[in-house]
Amino acid sequence: MSVNKKRIAFSGLICCDALFTVEGYPQEDAGIPCDNFRWNLGGNASNNSVVFSKLRNWHLKKCKNGNSKDEEIEIELLGTLGNDFPANFLREIFDRENIRHDRMFFDPSVKTPVTAVILNALNGSRSYFHYTDHYPDLSLEKYVKYDLVNYDWIHVESRNNIKGIIDMVRYVRSKQTAGSSKPVISVELETDHEGLSQVFDEKIDYYFVERDFGHLKGWKDLDETIQETCKLVKNEAYVIFVWGDEGSRIAKVSNGKIIGPVGSTPIFNPKSKVVDTCGAGDTFLAATVFDILIRGSKPEDAIVFGSKIAGAKVAMQGYHDLENWESYINH
Repeated sequence: MSVNKKRIAFSGLICCDALFTVEGYPQEDAGIPCDNFRWNLGGNASNNSVVFSKLRNWHLKKCKNGNSKDEEIEIELLGTLGNDFPANFLREIFDRENIRHDRMFFDPSVKTPVTAVILNALNGSRSYFHYTDHYPDLSLEKYVKYDLVNYDWIHVESRNNIKGIIDMVRYVRSKQTAGSSKPVISVELETDHEGLSQVFDEKIDYYFVERDFGHLKGWKDLDETIQETCKLVKNEAYVIFVWGDEGSRIAKVSNGKIIGPVGSTPIFNPKSKVVDTCGAGDTFLAATVFDILIRGSKPEDAIVFGSKIAGAKVAMQGYHDLENWESYINH
């Protein structure tokens, strides 16, 4: 029996989180007891890949129970890891989640980024302090070491590597087989780095626009962000706006113009209280991509699925029980 294989690659920040759970939030120059402490993976690419892995397990179990055709879903992380404690901690997680990382670049001089996160147990809010120490982003010379055109989907977080992303996209499009739509390329826009507007000129299939991006641009609200962002898109693409407690929107765009109605999804609140909001946005993104790539959903339906998974995630610490997401929300 033939196996339907799908391959996805995530590229972006890979870091380690030190999470402190407290009752309330400390005032400056004061201390309060810590109720709980744990190490966790962090960074957009790390979170995306683990969420995708959890949903892979959920999906394959459902397929097996339903006697569907055999599927194989390969998840790979693209990037650089060092040899310090956080890096080795992350490798253990990637191994456990069956996330391919054997082709990542190894640099013993690299200090793995670490984020200190304060979780407020009273309301689930989070505050954080981030240390990167010049973590290396991928250039085209490193991207081409991977067989990029053989992925079904490549997702990239935009950081300080705008040139690397643009060069990678152009390289992939130049190597594509005529008439092929593979791979799909998506880019996440969270902060407004220098030169970032150039990515809107490229043949990118999906843009995930975060609320911080709109604020940094000076746009007053979601509606203005939708209108102004879509004007920038030079080719045909879907633009997905991730707007926290206001839900998400999706627009199909061609040459700077919105085609058809703007789709939307509300947030889905968990059955129980909010426990941990860290990575909720990364969860939404990964789940939306999963629904499009693996389950074949339409993009406007996929953002609803993404919102459901994000709603379930905030009811648990980390992602440990995300395979059972259906039991955490009303849907």
